[in-house]
Amino acid sequence: MSTPMKLLPLLRGSPFAFPLAALAALAIFVISEASYQRASNTIDRLGARATARTAIQTLWRGLTDAESGQRGYLLTARSEYLQPYYQAQVQVAKSLESLNTYYRSDPSTEELMNEVAQASRDKLAELAETMKLYDAGKTEAWRSLVLSNIGKEQMDLVRASSEKLLMVESAKVNVARAGLRQTLMLNRIGVTAMSAMSLLALFMYLRQTTAL
Repeated sequence: MSTPMKLLPLLRGSPFAFPLAALAALAIFVISEASYQRASNTIDRLGARATARTAIQTLWRGLTDAESGQRGYLLTARSEYLQPYYQAQVQVAKSLESLNTYYRSDPSTEELMNEVAQASRDKLAELAETMKLYDAGKTEAWRSLVLSNIGKEQMDLVRASSEKLLMVESAKVNVARAGLRQTLMLNRIGVTAMSAMSLLALFMYLRQTTAL
């Protein structure tokens, strides 16, 4: 037998029928408001994690664009290749700033984020040093630096650490989605139960009033 039906004999003729209906209505409001706040917070966190994922991908693109611009300049000596190079530098700086702000409060990913940031700065420094040697006419030096694979190692480190961060974010997103589904389900169950109780109490109150 359901809980509302069990309460039916107790509410028949009881002066507490109307107060119980009012209390059930209040409970519905409290449950709905609490569920809304939890769901809203979860959605905000999901939005922040989506922003972090975008910043990681933008960081990759920025470093790749910076390297492409540098290579174009080294091959052609044409200054128009420097524009995408400098634009990419700004893009990388903004992405790192956004990621540092996001991960600052998360000790579990601090080491990974530090690896990404340091490798990104080292990559930009390697690109800048190569161009400096090129502009100074030190052909052997800049070619040796390009062929040393230092730049590739730095890019590989950025990519590997960033992919680990993306995996962490994916896991957190899955947990948040599961929590959101649980919140919505508990809200549904709570509201349904309180609504049934409220209607039952109101029915008994109206029946009692009619009898009088």
